[in-house]
Amino acid sequence: MKSICVLGVIFSLLFTAACNRSSRVTPVASQPAKPVATLTSDDLIAEYQKNSLGADQKFKGQLVEVSGKVGKIGKGLMGAPFVSLGTASEDDQFGVTCYLTPAAADEAAKLQPGAAVKVRGTCMGQLGGIALRLQDCDFIK
Repeated sequence: MKSICVLGVIFSLLFTAACNRSSRVTPVASQPAKPVATLTSDDLIAEYQKNSLGADQKFKGQLVEVSGKVGKIGKGLMGAPFVSLGTASEDDQFGVTCYLTPAAADEAAKLQPGAAVKVRGTCMGQLGGIALRLQDCDFIK
């Protein structure tokens, strides 16, 4: 009787282990995600200055492509590499800060302020009502 119970327990464990095995699915190459908008840094800034709540509904958490002139190249407080895209107005303190992927950081190291660039990244909205941020940005050729 004990041997039947032991065999039953062993069979149950083997069956459970076999059912819980993860299936190995070969990943399918996917197309890059399409941005919800392609605009200039001036246009994106204008959208947020007109109505930040409406702009958040359109862009926050979404992939966007933004073109503009590089204002600054550097690292943030936590060491994250970024480029800032300024507006056409030199006295405007408002800009777009694009936090870069590691591959894009290598490319940014070769840039100079004033260079025209296009980046693709996820819009994170405004920080403190001033700084407009994009995350995980790559340069688009």
